[in-house]
Amino acid sequence: MMKAVFETEFFKDNIVNVDFWYTTSDDNSLDFVHGVSHYVEKLTGVINWEPRFVTWACPMCPDDYKEANCVSDGKYCAMRKNSNLRISGAELLHEDLRQFCLHSLTKDHESSGIFFGAKELAMSKLINSKALAPQAIYFEYLKRAHELYETRISEEESEKLMDNFGIDFGKIQECVNETFEGPNH
Repeated sequence: MMKAVFETEFFKDNIVNVDFWYTTSDDNSLDFVHGVSHYVEKLTGVINWEPRFVTWACPMCPDDYKEANCVSDGKYCAMRKNSNLRISGAELLHEDLRQFCLHSLTKDHESSGIFFGAKELAMSKLINSKALAPQAIYFEYLKRAHELYETRISEEESEKLMDNFGIDFGKIQECVNETFEGPNH
């Protein structure tokens, strides 16, 4: 069963803010993202899409459980909706964070330096000319990852996929590491 709650607020800038909560371990969530992505990409001028990730805390869990399924000593543990996954809960959380960082860095692509090589100029031109919205890169990554990797994406697979987009995986990893080392982690 999937539950959706829709709340509306009206702002002077006429931008709709959408927070979407999901986990990469849930096929329904990924199917939804895949299905809605082409609509969101077309509406990026009026929709501010923010991915949010579902986790739970288990600071009192055994150390071996936390090592396999959590990060930050049990502060964040993965929601494992699919027991047939070939990656651990901790790896799921890392992929969720890579996706969060990809979204954040492509949204602020001019200052983040996320693109590299010849693709940097091409992507910047597309984004600056508004032929490609920064959010479109995030959604395209999610769609391709979901299509290519049935049982979820590992760090190596994520790096290959991002490399195909001309995304500097090192920048993504820096963002992930900064997130773990932040004031509340």
